[in-house]
Amino acid sequence: MSTSEIATVLAWHDALNTADLDTLVALSSDDIEIGDADGAAQGHAALRDWAQRSTATIEVGQIYYHDGVVVVEERLTPKTEPGPVSAAASAFRVVRDHV
Repeated sequence: MSTSEIATVLAWHDALNTADLDTLVALSSDDIEIGDADGAAQGHAALRDWAQRSTATIEVGQIYYHDGVVVVEERLTPKTEPGPVSAAASAFRVVRDHV
């Protein structure tokens, strides 16, 4: 297991949860790809837009690592209104400490 890749992904989640967009972008490669139920996009501008629209706080659960890919089980809790907690998983390829 690679501590560096996992640390990068954990820092990325922390930046997203605290709306620290500058750190989020600094931890992300120029060609980062973001995909969710609403579609997919690529690049720092798309990441900023997606993060600003985020409506949930993400709690990291189990973490799996293989060959530069980190998969994270996540619990998503609504930020503003009480609502159902949902489960998700995200995959991250980490190269030179960038998602």
